[in-house]
Amino acid sequence: MDDAELDRFIAEEGLPETFRRTVELVCAPLAARAQRRRIDRKRTAVVGLCGAQGSGKSTIARYAARLLEGRGLRAVALSLDDFYLTRDARQRLAKEVHPLLATRGPPGTHDAGMAGAAIDQLRSKGKVTLPRFDKATDNRTPRGTWPTVASTRSW
Repeated sequence: MDDAELDRFIAEEGLPETFRRTVELVCAPLAARAQRRRIDRKRTAVVGLCGAQGSGKSTIARYAARLLEGRGLRAVALSLDDFYLTRDARQRLAKEVHPLLATRGPPGTHDAGMAGAAIDQLRSKGKVTLPRFDKATDNRTPRGTWPTVASTRSW
């Protein structure tokens, strides 16, 4: 990926210039590893990132996906945030199980089944609709606004 593409990404995301170092130390090696795993295993590579809230996981994943796409591979970045349970579901859990489950983040506030199904679908042939969560409304966006990506066994 060229410098102009990185410049566009930095501008789109409102990132500091120091993100260039993150690309060098994190994004590029991550993309290279995902590419090798895809080639070595001849199947979809799934790579997970962990880190504290606000540490840049989603930004790193999005740029690594762009690097892979620049190499002719299909890639998608998923955010665990998009798999939060609906506000109503969390309110029910807060009443029935524990009050902390009303708030996004604690274990049990994600729809693990939905996340697993999305990953399984990405490994299969067909179209996959990926959920989106709007933190401003503390709920999922309407299903009709969720992006759809085509998946194939040749990812």
